Amino acid sequence: MNYDLGLVVHNYLEAHRERIDAAQLRRYHYDYLRVNRILKHSMLECADVLIDRYRCPATITARYLPLGRRIGTQAVMLMPVSWRHQVWRDVLTLWNAPDERTRVHTLRRMDRRAERIAQTFATGPSLVQSLRRVGTTL
Repeated sequence: MNYDLGLVVHNYLEAHRERIDAAQLRRYHYDYLRVNRILKHSMLECADVLIDRYRCPATITARYLPLGRRIGTQAVMLMPVSWRHQVWRDVLTLWNAPDERTRVHTLRRMDRRAERIAQTFATGPSLVQSLRRVGTTL
């Protein structure tokens, strides 16, 4: 989401640059942010899959807490919403880049951020499993 989405959006806009003015760019941004609502509405279904198919303890616990589903959905949505805002800022930085140096710097920054996020996701489950094997609780 943090790297590919930014490049796809930027490449599309760049391919149509001659037709895109400030008002059109604002409309694209509005539509881009509407996806956050779609993601939010799908969160409850995702929670059901985590519970029914994978018996996720954290999701099961959240389901039975007062307002657990609502608070859980809002908490989980913080991450993709934050990422999508950052992606849009990256898109605009690329869109407005005055030179190739700025563009390359932005792409490298996007790549480093995506790499750190991927490492976190890849390490997270294995770290939890390692801690469980040695009897440590979180």
